[in-house]
Amino acid sequence: MKTPSSSELAPSSLTTDVELNKRAPPSFGHAMHKLFEFDPSYVNLNHGSYGSLPMPVRVACDKLSARVEANPDRFVRIECIHHWNEARTRVAKLIGAETDECVLVNNTSHGIATVLSNFEWNEGDIIIGTTTTYGAVSRAIRYLADTPPRPQVSTFNLNFPASHAEILENWREHVRQVTSEGGDLKQTRKVVAVLDAIVSNPGVRLPWKEMVAICKDAGV
Repeated sequence: MKTPSSSELAPSSLTTDVELNKRAPPSFGHAMHKLFEFDPSYVNLNHGSYGSLPMPVRVACDKLSARVEANPDRFVRIECIHHWNEARTRVAKLIGAETDECVLVNNTSHGIATVLSNFEWNEGDIIIGTTTTYGAVSRAIRYLADTPPRPQVSTFNLNFPASHAEILENWREHVRQVTSEGGDLKQTRKVVAVLDAIVSNPGVRLPWKEMVAICKDAGV
């Protein structure tokens, strides 16, 4: 079976589609598919490693790249910080935070490693990861466990296919076991869980809101 080339796949409606950035975006799900330039024979199940930009975003990036290339010295020294702060302000508004609480990082792995490194870890503390935690994040957790004061690592086993009900039942029991152990340390130790909203590979959506609620109820 012949795989279409990129030129063959170029949508004739590209100019029309990129104008979507001037209108309200479609709802999440299948309606979003028209914003991407995926090969129609390709189903992307690798959510974490290789992403794809929506067409309006790619067009905006191309315009910004052209502006950088026109005068990189001016852009880096003068203009960049204004774009940076505008992005932070827009993110803050989206998530209900203050602009000064929002920091832009190179990627998700960098951000999570930074957050985890800024906890004040003590002996007996526990970090909960999963068997599907993204590799770089999993290694960051292991690095902390290998560094004094060496917080412990607890791994939640995820096997697919599994229903959300099954995942939540097993997650609740795992959190219960972790928080019930520890003897005298239970009152002073911290337990931190690292959860994915969407697993990197395969691209499976977890019931993360319910999993977070379970953590809050358990003091995690």
